[in-house]
Amino acid sequence: MMPVTLDRQELAGAWRALCAVMLAQAVERKRIEENISHRNKQPVHWFRKEECRQRSMARSWLDGGVGVVTFEECCEALDVDPDFLREKIQSYCHNTRRKPVSSKWKTRG
Repeated sequence: MMPVTLDRQELAGAWRALCAVMLAQAVERKRIEENISHRNKQPVHWFRKEECRQRSMARSWLDGGVGVVTFEECCEALDVDPDFLREKIQSYCHNTRRKPVSSKWKTRG
């Protein structure tokens, strides 16, 4: 079997896709954590050690500077300002009513 080679454009697209998936996973973990800690006063029966660890890691990653691929590197790949995105993620996780994401993304540059 011959190895597959990707050109620069394909690699850049794959890198952006990887960063987007990492970001989506971290936001979902943080949203779950926020819902548990702020809205559920009763114990949740589905707490698992691994899920708690993942939520903690997601929180640390979103705070910045942690991981093989950092939050800041993902934001750079997606051309989004990290501080602006953190603010939007925090707002999203705290809102009980979900609203459409604004189309006014603040980009670097």
